[in-house]
Amino acid sequence: MSTRDRNCKHKLLLLLLLMIFIPGCTGKSDSSEAPLNLLIITADTLRSDRLGCYGFQGPSDAPPITPGLDQLARDGVLFTNAFAPRGSTWPSLTTIHTGLYPLSHGVRNNGQMLSSDVTTLAQRLHQKGFRTAAFLNNMIHAPHPGFAQIWSIDDELGTERKYSVPYSEWDRRLTKNALSWLSKDQGEKPFFLWLHYMEPHEPYAPSLEMERLYAPARGAKNGTMRDLGPITLDQEDLSSVDLARIQGLYNAQVASLDRSILSVLRKLEDEGLSQNTLIVFASDHGEELYDHHHYFFHACSSYDSVLRVPLVISLPSRLPKGKRVATQVELVDLVPTVLDLIGPGGSFPGDNLEGESLLPVILEDKSRKNPYVFAEWVQRGHDTPGTGPEIYVIRSEVAKFIHNPTGFQPDNNPYGLREGVGFPQEVEEYYDLTVDPRELNNLAASRQAEVEELRKILNEWVQSKLKTTRTPGSPDEKTLNNLKALGYVR
Repeated sequence: MSTRDRNCKHKLLLLLLLMIFIPGCTGKSDSSEAPLNLLIITADTLRSDRLGCYGFQGPSDAPPITPGLDQLARDGVLFTNAFAPRGSTWPSLTTIHTGLYPLSHGVRNNGQMLSSDVTTLAQRLHQKGFRTAAFLNNMIHAPHPGFAQIWSIDDELGTERKYSVPYSEWDRRLTKNALSWLSKDQGEKPFFLWLHYMEPHEPYAPSLEMERLYAPARGAKNGTMRDLGPITLDQEDLSSVDLARIQGLYNAQVASLDRSILSVLRKLEDEGLSQNTLIVFASDHGEELYDHHHYFFHACSSYDSVLRVPLVISLPSRLPKGKRVATQVELVDLVPTVLDLIGPGGSFPGDNLEGESLLPVILEDKSRKNPYVFAEWVQRGHDTPGTGPEIYVIRSEVAKFIHNPTGFQPDNNPYGLREGVGFPQEVEEYYDLTVDPRELNNLAASRQAEVEELRKILNEWVQSKLKTTRTPGSPDEKTLNNLKALGYVR
């Protein structure tokens, strides 16, 4: 072999080695090196115990109720004890996007506007070159800084007309527009996409197809405020048939929600995005569904029926598949967890995140540094944090304490429809979760030592947050009218 032939052979071998070891040289991207995208999917008013991956089983003659979310859980990490900071949409979603508790970020009620000195996750990622877009069916009129593109149901149906259309149609249109966005050439930049679905929020009015599959045909009650409000106000004891009917309508909306989410997950797969997209699924809060005080809704309650939420995090290229985490975590932990996985670094205004990254919990089976979960309730129109009608909650792995210093009875709808009636809430409530996970037996009077310990920790937490609390902006007339239509304000 000539010298020239040997040189050509060596050059060819070197080229082959370069193609193998340098990502992208083969024409196929290395998924571990490709930039990570972020998809956050949130659902309104969704209880975790209505999902198949959390153990729920629908009618035996119907298809699985949540095949999409069940698959997401198999591909990722499911948290069995995740909690929202408030049983209300705007405060809870703002916590998801800021890594701050409502008492700190200031959005403590629906319609309040986030202070400009708080940095959102979208702002962080947009400043680092991410393409950002949100498709929303609630919390539409909030500012949402950092999202370059925002679609809402108002864009297609208008603020007034949309209420003549069922929520399933809202969510169908959201999904259609989100899929169209994902079909566009993503280019070199990673994306952050947020989808917020309205189902299964009241009224429980699923499509006829879903109703036939998941809601019993019998029962005289329906899932509207007109039907459900008097049940609460009159403390009506429902028959098992009527209760099954109402809860079946809710479950049918959960099934409808899942079909929408499944379409999005399949789109990611079709576009080759699933391996390098961090997916976070959660709800803003749950729903009582008659668990306490004949109440079906969420805005008045501080019980786990409302505060416990589903949470699944999936990133096949970096996180384990099919893992279940029992350690209690909070929605306030999501921003630091996302930043730990995909960045970006650097300092931002108001950068004192209050949650903690869940990567040590996921990858090393460690507990959170903070062993407690905190939540709150505050009366609408109350503008002085730390005084007046406020309720605070602290939860350990084994016990829960609810502190209602003024003895105020929350009066969100339907209570607002009748003068002098409110959601029953004692000044102090203590529950031993090891024997009473449904929070039905208040032991505050007989467990004073435990109550005193949790009250002390809770008061210290509240005082620390009062030092950094922010004053939110007020809603404009359009936003206020939208909140009234949703039943959030009177």
